[in-house]
Amino acid sequence: MDNHTKQLQLDINTTAKQAYFDGLPYFPLCTDDYSNGLKRLPRELAALKASIQHNPHAITRSLVFDIDNGNGYSHWSDVGAPAPNWVLVNSDNGHAHYIYMLACPVPLTDRALRKPIAYLQRIERGLQHRLSADIGYAGLISKNPLSDAWQAENVHDMSYSLDELADYVDLELPKQKKREKDGILRNCDLFDELRYWSYKHVIQARESMSFCQWFELVERRAGQFNTFDKPLHYQELKSIAKSVSKWTWQNYTGSGGVRRGRDTAQNTQLSLQEKQVLSSHNTNKQRKDNTLNRLTQAIVNLKATNTKVTQKAVAEVSRVSLRTVKTYWKTLKANA
Repeated sequence: MDNHTKQLQLDINTTAKQAYFDGLPYFPLCTDDYSNGLKRLPRELAALKASIQHNPHAITRSLVFDIDNGNGYSHWSDVGAPAPNWVLVNSDNGHAHYIYMLACPVPLTDRALRKPIAYLQRIERGLQHRLSADIGYAGLISKNPLSDAWQAENVHDMSYSLDELADYVDLELPKQKKREKDGILRNCDLFDELRYWSYKHVIQARESMSFCQWFELVERRAGQFNTFDKPLHYQELKSIAKSVSKWTWQNYTGSGGVRRGRDTAQNTQLSLQEKQVLSSHNTNKQRKDNTLNRLTQAIVNLKATNTKVTQKAVAEVSRVSLRTVKTYWKTLKANA
C-alpha cells in the first residue's frame, strides 16, 4: 500500500465521504491545476486532487451547480433550495459548487428509459433556475469534497430521490418554442447550440485537455442541451458531439476565425491592398466552410434517423436554400 492510498484512507473517515467516493468513476479525470491539464487516474489517486470528474460516462449519479456569487456558504438556503449533500467553497471569493447525490443513478444511454432522463433534465433545469447557477458550467469536473483545497461542508447526509428534488423546483419552466420541435430539426438546433458553446471554450480546452477529454466535455454539454419534449437518443447526441468537437478542435482559432494555410505568419509583410484581398478570401472561404459544415451535418442527421438523403431534405434540415444545396451537391456526394 503506497503513501497516497494510506493518506486517502485516513481522509475518508465519514459515511458521507465514503458515499461520495463510491459514486466516482473508476478512472475519473482530475487535476490540481487546470493550467496543467486534466489526467485520468485510478479513483484512489484521483480523489486526492482538488477537482475531479464526479459522474461516470453516460450516467448521472450527482447533480452539480456552480454558484458564482460571494455567498456560496448559505446561498442555497437564502433561495429556498434543498440542502446540498456537499457545499464546496473557494475561500478566496466565496464561490461554491453544490453537489446533490442521487439515490438512484440515471443512465443516459440509448437503452435507458427516456422518461427518467427527461425528468432528470427538468429537475436540473429547475434547480439551476432556483439557484441562479452558472448556465455555462459544463458539469464534467467539479470541486472535490475529499480534497483539502476547498472549505467542504456536508450539509445533507442522505442521497436524494428525483421526486424529493422535484418538490423544490418548477418543473414547468417556460420552454423555448424550438424545444417543442420533433424529428430531425432537433438535431439541427442542438448542433447549432453546441457549436456556438464550443467556440467559446475550445481554445482554452486545447491548452489544458487532450482531444478525448474535449470530446467528453462536449458530449456532456450536448446532454445538457437535449431538453426537447422528445429528447434525442444517446447515439444521435454522440454523433453531433463528435462532429462539433472534432471540427472546433482542429479548425477554430477564436473570434470566428479558423486555421487556414494562407493565414500564417509568413503573410504578415503584405500591403494594405493585399491584406484586404486576403481578408476577403478568408471571409468567403469561412462562409463556404460554414455552409458545407451545416450541409454535411444535415446529411449525418438524416442518416442517423434512417431518412432518405435528398437535396430537398438536406435543405429543410440545414435551413439552407435548395439552390445552395444544389451548388454543393457534388462536393457533398464526394465526401459522403
